[in-house]
Amino acid sequence: MLSNLLEGDAEIVTAPNGVVALETARAQPFALILLDVVMPEMDGFEVCRRLKMRKTTAEVPVIFVTALSDELDETHGLSLGAVDYITKPYKPAIIKARVANHLLLRKTTQQLQQANQELARLATTDSLTGICNRRQFFDLAATQFEKCKQANASLSALVLDLDRFKTVNDTHGHDVGDTVLIRTVGVCLEVLEDSSILGRLGGEEFAVLLPGVPLSDAARIAEEMRNAVAEMPVTAESNRVQVTVSIGGATLQTSDIGIEDLLKRADSALYRAKKGGRNRVEADELHF
Repeated sequence: MLSNLLEGDAEIVTAPNGVVALETARAQPFALILLDVVMPEMDGFEVCRRLKMRKTTAEVPVIFVTALSDELDETHGLSLGAVDYITKPYKPAIIKARVANHLLLRKTTQQLQQANQELARLATTDSLTGICNRRQFFDLAATQFEKCKQANASLSALVLDLDRFKTVNDTHGHDVGDTVLIRTVGVCLEVLEDSSILGRLGGEEFAVLLPGVPLSDAARIAEEMRNAVAEMPVTAESNRVQVTVSIGGATLQTSDIGIEDLLKRADSALYRAKKGGRNRVEADELHF
């Protein structure tokens, strides 16, 4: 009867008992579940309890539609996480209205969640390159710093700066400059492991955090990135745009100081790389 009543409002899937209902709900996503209480093999209360325990089904709204009209039964159903409790016999117009309201609420809630996720992404992501922005990088760096400190593991940081980037913008335009930044990030990500954190600090300056990586490996990774940037294809008006990067690195073994100090030391090494002729890697190791 419910299927026939609601068929024009939504795509309907039915289940003959509680066990099948649970399996069906776990196998595919649903916008709303109408659930009886008195069912063979597993009652509706237990089905609802298990649905709310599982991450993939916990957010699906459940409406009990049942002949159990006792106040305690209704209270129990709502305490399990149901959004509504309708007793039989029901009026078709009422149940259609309630289902429509809960479907609309579900859709609105999902849209709001997606909007919040997008806002969170925009707040933590560099809009041009798609990697961490400065704020997110420092948040992630602080977390990794504490993890490495507790594990007594090495922590390396690299600071990268594109050499004479202003000349690229002035000569070829900002569109080419943006392409250079995007491709620089792309070739660096190809070199880095998944555990590494790459962020844009601002302009043409980037930073990499390498948890558990000693200085020798950090220097090797930096050299691979330097070579990759020097060889990456960027053209402007059919002419190849030569791009190079200078990199400074630093490593801490154990320390009571903050992540900012590690990055300052890497930045100092970057300054030496710039002063030493650019397109080179300088690294420094700290022990406390």
